[in-house]
Amino acid sequence: MSGQKKKLIDAIQEDIMDACESFYKDTLKPEWKNVDVYIADFFEYENGAHAWLCRKDGLIINYPVHFDEMKGEIILIPGKGFTMSSIDQFNEFGRYQFEKDIQDAVRHFVCNQDQG
Repeated sequence: MSGQKKKLIDAIQEDIMDACESFYKDTLKPEWKNVDVYIADFFEYENGAHAWLCRKDGLIINYPVHFDEMKGEIILIPGKGFTMSSIDQFNEFGRYQFEKDIQDAVRHFVCNQDQG
């Protein structure tokens, strides 16, 4: 993995961690605790990437971002994603793509992780 790709992945993770924290603070819903996040693999020369946020209640959120760079700093621009109430809402190809993205994720982490 190149240094540039690692910088992009780190930026996506930071952005998602901030968003997850915000979702929890705004709603105080326990569903926003211990959310599994998978950043799907991408080519560093692409203009964007996406991640899957998987809540424990089955809700799945597609979280796309676009990349821009200004004065050597990576800027993420959120895209329009979508939400599925469960994995059963995917059609056959969508489910395959989701499972492939999870399996081949460049990074997996948990946001709003309980400490206890």
